[in-house]
Amino acid sequence: RRRRRPMRGKTEADEVGVLLRLLRDPAAPPRPRGEALGRLADACVEEAARRQVARLGAIPLLVSILETATTPIVLNRAARALGNLALDSENVDVIHATGAPSHLVRLLSTATDPACLHSVCRTCRLLCRSPSQRASLCSLSLPGALCRLLSARTEPPLLVTALRSTAALLHACPASLAPALSSLGLVGALGALASHPSLRVRHAALHCFLPLCSHPSLRPALGAVGAVALLAHALRARPPPPASPAYLRALCLLCREAVNRAKVREAGGLEILVGALREGGREGERERLLLITLSEGTSPSMAAKTR
Repeated sequence: RRRRRPMRGKTEADEVGVLLRLLRDPAAPPRPRGEALGRLADACVEEAARRQVARLGAIPLLVSILETATTPIVLNRAARALGNLALDSENVDVIHATGAPSHLVRLLSTATDPACLHSVCRTCRLLCRSPSQRASLCSLSLPGALCRLLSARTEPPLLVTALRSTAALLHACPASLAPALSSLGLVGALGALASHPSLRVRHAALHCFLPLCSHPSLRPALGAVGAVALLAHALRARPPPPASPAYLRALCLLCREAVNRAKVREAGGLEILVGALREGGREGERERLLLITLSEGTSPSMAAKTR
């Protein structure tokens, strides 16, 4: 579909005003309303337009549309417009303050249109900028809504979007959240997706493993769903993926649990760790890898390679 041109020139404020008046009209038919939302969402790709749209009070209006609309195309474009506005950090605070997250989480659980779900997932990801914002989204049961989406028969493009939102939500997640994540079945869903036929889905799922590996209570469960073998397989890829350093750190964290150290040997991960030792150049990583390698009870020939 050809994209509409963003609003430009001296009439930009007038165009925004016309669109907002149409959206505020309760008698406006769904089709013109949807077209106005699409035009507004496209305009918000540009920074100057985002400032103009926010200044004219579009954020509370878009949240109200999310709350009351039932047409998939209207909900999709309202969520997309909010997501584009959330590209600016100052708008993120306003979006949170207007109560938009609760409506977005509800849509994740009730909407069936893939385009709408994609826009909602993307907007949720963009609203995960600070620890307090992530905590607020978690309190609204966003992890559960994402987990249900990840466990359903979802097409790969939407899966990737949902996984990116999950990774953003889990970034530096507090230890207090770990028990809830375990009970939701999120670890199992991520383990299944890390073996998905789509390479993009697999990499997106592995990115979700990274923040979870920092929690001791989740490491055995991660090992049980195959995280050790999956990370080792990704690290053996040639050329190595851009996220290889992060995958290596995650593998090191998993190895802090004895049950996972045994899995490293089974997955051929010991050679990967020794190879990383020989490469060097990672600040603080060499000592950690050496301790892990030695704790595996390596043979003298293997230990010699680490020097």
